[in-house]
Amino acid sequence: MMVAVTVDGAQPLTFQDRATTPKVIGKTKASPGLGPILFDFGPAGIALTEGKSLDISTTGATILGAAIHIEGYRKKTATTNA
Repeated sequence: MMVAVTVDGAQPLTFQDRATTPKVIGKTKASPGLGPILFDFGPAGIALTEGKSLDISTTGATILGAAIHIEGYRKKTATTNA
């Protein structure tokens, strides 16, 4: 996952799934500065909660602007194939 910050802001971006108790997979720093931020989850990746989507959230009025690139895959399971 790559976040290219184009407008710096005081609030971080949080990447999490939409589970009842969200699983946070990444978070930028507050006021990270302009440029790329790389989240490397290794060759195995990182799993979200099964059946839940990825959510990008922030808080506050001063949010940062960014271009975000995410590469992922869907692993078929008994639940998602039903």
